[in-house]
Amino acid sequence: MKSVSTKPCKRVETKDLSGKKNGFLLEIASTRDGWSKFLDNSQVYLATVLPKQKKGFHLHHKKVNQFTCIKGNVAMAVWEQGKNFLRDNLKLYRFLSIKMRTLLGLYNPIIGLHPADIGNVEFDQMAVSREERPDRYEEALEKTQIILLKIKKLLDEKGVDFVLVLIPHPHMVNGNEWSKGRKTFGFEVGKTYSDRSFIDLSIWGESVGIEVVNLLPYLKVISAEKRLYFNIDGHFNPKGHQAVAKALVTLLTGKLEKR
Repeated sequence: MKSVSTKPCKRVETKDLSGKKNGFLLEIASTRDGWSKFLDNSQVYLATVLPKQKKGFHLHHKKVNQFTCIKGNVAMAVWEQGKNFLRDNLKLYRFLSIKMRTLLGLYNPIIGLHPADIGNVEFDQMAVSREERPDRYEEALEKTQIILLKIKKLLDEKGVDFVLVLIPHPHMVNGNEWSKGRKTFGFEVGKTYSDRSFIDLSIWGESVGIEVVNLLPYLKVISAEKRLYFNIDGHFNPKGHQAVAKALVTLLTGKLEKR
């Protein structure tokens, strides 16, 4: 094809921050290639993204982008400063953002949790109780321990006893507690979930001289006979409040009698 000018295009495999392949990049035309004379200080390239993978642009402080999705579905996110500015200042942006993510199945309108963030302690309030060990769990546990030590130091200086009471989520107590509401967060009915955080905090508390009261074993026994939480919102019902009150009264009475 002598009448048509062509050039070879280099294919570059792309990877995410963990080194996992997420697609490839193909530069089609660029002002720098000496061939694309029709361009004015710009670039045209083809980017592919593998299913369920994320890909981001490298940082530009000033850049104009135009893109077209040739095949499949692509969700484009404006991040960091740009995202925060739009979110904080444009009601229309917030409205459309939620609507689009909901339609794409990327957003739960009730809990506001992206599927990719399930199990990440930064975004998932139930992460520590899920079956698999959460992302950045150790980091979150250490932050909690640092805060608790600061509280202990302050109370010690005031001569006040510090007792850490661990109150479990309903799905940690009994598979039938919170039977309707738990589905929203991806927990199965009839299944009891992890208490790893309670075990870790109890062991740690003993090692640093903090008295830890774990109500989970006690509530598991009571819950075998009667429901302690509401079915939808997951808070204690009257019987649950009564059970916790009895346990705490016994604990505090015992501490007062020792004085």
